[in-house]
Amino acid sequence: ITCRYYPNGNVILHVPRELASPPEGFNFSSNEEFVNSLRTHKGIRENKMGTYSSINFKEKVFHSRQWDELTETARGLFLNNITYEVVARGWKKSFNKGEREETKSESLQETLAFPVRAYEKYNGFLGILGYDSHTKEPIFCSKSSIDTEFARNFERIFRESHNEVLPKLIETMIESNVCFAFEVIDPINDPHIIEYNHEHVVLLDVIERNIVFKNWNYERLCEFARSNKLLYKHLSKTFDNW
Repeated sequence: ITCRYYPNGNVILHVPRELASPPEGFNFSSNEEFVNSLRTHKGIRENKMGTYSSINFKEKVFHSRQWDELTETARGLFLNNITYEVVARGWKKSFNKGEREETKSESLQETLAFPVRAYEKYNGFLGILGYDSHTKEPIFCSKSSIDTEFARNFERIFRESHNEVLPKLIETMIESNVCFAFEVIDPINDPHIIEYNHEHVVLLDVIERNIVFKNWNYERLCEFARSNKLLYKHLSKTFDNW
């Protein structure tokens, strides 16, 4: 369960439908089979960028709520078109409190596992740092592309502030098969309602580069961020019971 805690005191609860193992109908024998299923799905669009592809659900899926395991996964998902590996990925689609039957209050009272943690919501855009296992080169992605102004600004801001730790992050990505999700704060080119006085990035999550979503726990994320002098998301509140 992920919460976003806003400065005005509001808390928005996001409840992902995470499963301990691949669900029925989502158990692919290979990454190639998984990619082919994405490509033939009517609710998913692919943006090819040379060696890589960006996979996202179509707008009609969002507006008509045509969610299934593939459309929920096709969100900030980047693939290698030659090897079919997941080079970088974001989170599965999450749903607001009350948006679905399983996220209504009466359901959550039966299913929530406490403690529930609320994290500060940073005002920027998503930047995902992945890598190519063949070239061992980092790949800087925005939510939907590796060749947009957002992706280029993410790389510039990261290199200007943390270029010295990039080799360590690449080493970790290779050893642990993970990618890094950042909030990218760019008050010049991408201002938001909350003002910031300088460009910076905040580590939000460390996510395994696999078909099925799995991420590091918060304690491991904090330890890694501190050891590499990275800013990381702030735990604002812990809820111990309903």
